[in-house]
Amino acid sequence: MPIRREQAPVQAGPISPPAWQELEESSDNQVQFAGVMQAARTMRRNGEAGAELLQVAEVSGDYFEVMGATPAFGRALDSGDQDADADSAAVVSAALAQRLFGSASSALGQDLRLDDQQVVVVGVMPSALADVMEEDLWLPARFQLRHQSRGNNYIRVLARLQPGFAAEALEARLAAVVTRWESEYPESHLGMRLSVHGLLDWQTRDVASMLWLLQGAVLLVLAVACANVANLALARLAGRRRELATEAALGAGRAHLMAGSIAEAVLLGLGGLVLGLLLAHFGLATLKLLASESVPRLSQLQVGPQAWTMAVATTVFATAISGLLPAWATLQMGGAEGLRGGRQDGADAIGGGWRQTLVAGQLALSALLLVSCLLVLLSLSRLAAVDPGFDTSGVLTGRISLPAVAALEVDGEGSGYERMLEASVNNARFLDDLLREVRAIPGVEGATAIDSAPLTGNNNWNGEVSIVGRDYAVGTAPTVEWRWVSPTYFDTIGVPVSRGRLPSTAADARETVINQRFADEQFAGVDPIGERVAWWNDEYEIVGVVGDVRQWSLGRDTSAEMYFRYGQAPSPETTTLILRTGMDPLSLTEPLRRKLQEVAPDTALFALRSMQQIEARSLSQSAFVGQLLALFAVTALLVSAVGLYGLLSFSVARRGQELGVRLALGATPAAVRQLVLNEALKLSVIGIGTGLIGAYFASRLLASVVYQPGGSDALAYLAAGLALAMIAAIAAWTPAARAAGLPPMRALRAD
Repeated sequence: MPIRREQAPVQAGPISPPAWQELEESSDNQVQFAGVMQAARTMRRNGEAGAELLQVAEVSGDYFEVMGATPAFGRALDSGDQDADADSAAVVSAALAQRLFGSASSALGQDLRLDDQQVVVVGVMPSALADVMEEDLWLPARFQLRHQSRGNNYIRVLARLQPGFAAEALEARLAAVVTRWESEYPESHLGMRLSVHGLLDWQTRDVASMLWLLQGAVLLVLAVACANVANLALARLAGRRRELATEAALGAGRAHLMAGSIAEAVLLGLGGLVLGLLLAHFGLATLKLLASESVPRLSQLQVGPQAWTMAVATTVFATAISGLLPAWATLQMGGAEGLRGGRQDGADAIGGGWRQTLVAGQLALSALLLVSCLLVLLSLSRLAAVDPGFDTSGVLTGRISLPAVAALEVDGEGSGYERMLEASVNNARFLDDLLREVRAIPGVEGATAIDSAPLTGNNNWNGEVSIVGRDYAVGTAPTVEWRWVSPTYFDTIGVPVSRGRLPSTAADARETVINQRFADEQFAGVDPIGERVAWWNDEYEIVGVVGDVRQWSLGRDTSAEMYFRYGQAPSPETTTLILRTGMDPLSLTEPLRRKLQEVAPDTALFALRSMQQIEARSLSQSAFVGQLLALFAVTALLVSAVGLYGLLSFSVARRGQELGVRLALGATPAAVRQLVLNEALKLSVIGIGTGLIGAYFASRLLASVVYQPGGSDALAYLAAGLALAMIAAIAAWTPAARAAGLPPMRALRAD
């Protein structure tokens, strides 16, 4: 299970090499730890042109044991592979081995080049591990060779607990460790907490509330369907009242009377099970299409034994729920009252009240679902109208690997900072030359680069900085996110410079621009131009203030940010090219590929998307929830309408004599029609009103998927109420019209 580091003001993150070394040494017969550092690495096959970006994990020797993974071929990595003088080994996924070498077994002993590192494949992992961790290749981590600063946090921790050792016990052990760290290293660990999470819970943390919401919606639809089945069964029993009473008078036992209702419920349940499993096969493909990338590990879902078991359990439960009430009602049909036929106004003990309650309940649940659906759709419309802070039209983005790789190992030839800065300078030169070539592509109006494109939330680096001249208590320095850009970034993307200027292009300049939020938070009432910010091993002068840009998504507010120019500060090893055009941006995809193949053939290009596609992905989770809720709401509305129609039709049939008498005594057809409509109105008011009240309280559960709920949400309640009232009126009209058209003499002669 993952261990998460929480520490104000940075709310999540991994741990440092010294901290990891202590945890690793504390592994025992109760818990076993594994360390992981994930990164994107450029892969090149020896003797072949071209490059490809892979998701790589550098792992400690116990990683595969902690994950419970056994190689399909070869061996796993072990602690010996972490030694500095050991040969560079690698383990690949079965999918990567198949793609690169034709078969998994053929990968063993093959050479690969990752950035500037030569590795040999020693093992192949089954696809199950890559599906869970979403990695292509694993390397031995040599954390002991990295910079040993306790403020340099990049190692993620996994743990395997032995039977009998609970997660709470692990958290208690970690709390004791952190307490000691706070005492010994307050500058790095004050306020830190390590929390324990299940692996699946951690991977689905961003969509957990959405999944719970959808599960609740499914249960509501199931409840509506069960209520409808029970209602129809009660109506059928009411028509057989005299028959069942006669059987009871002739000595039929309770079990015999109940058998018919139970058998009918079981048959309906089995039919529903078979149909549901068939629909599940087709529905799952549609679900994957709708969900896109918003739900992690969705591609691994399949209708297998677990799904069948859940379907059978749900069928048994639904059958019992929908069959118990009708079965109980059969026991009320004996005696003289049953032989006389009982009342014909639909209000007898055989479910007249129950049937009305079930229909009202169906309408209430439908109202709850419909309001939830409309709230999400209103949220989606507000989200789509959010200003991202830049011009999204005509923009193509594509990530590339940069050629200069800065090794972090400390080997006596300069600090990691100096080597990273040197790599950044070399990459800045490469980008200047590359962007000059890209701007020459026909149709390109501008080209620039940033470490991570807006709205993607990828590789967002953050941490503490300090404003020179200010004193900060431990843990109170401002936390900012860092961006690396080319000089033309702000002009190309359309971000306004509200104050000052952009950083100088001089190689030795140490200048930065900050966004408006940083300026408001740290320089309220003070001009930030000319102030200096200390970051890592350098100080940077603030020379400008730019507008706020939504870097993570449309639904996430902006953060305080600093922008560095490539070459002025250590930078990541990948970047995002941004091209602006007056044409369809996707039409530049192939020309860009060809240009890179021509001028930088060893550069991996991936994740080519227009900004409209990125924007749509930012909306995808809310859109996915809205689409499914709409489907559930429509289903519930149809089932409720059928239930109301069935109840009123049965009531008209049962009250034939009464209605005939009214007509014979002078009642107009309009009055009889209104009598039936009044019954529908009463049920609708009770059901819809209850549902809207319930939806008001349930809407608080939507807070995690509804963007900025506001006064306009009242429209959702009004629209849902009117829609349900209209559907109820349509469902009630035909039975009411049938009642108004009854011939009085036929009704009076009816038994």
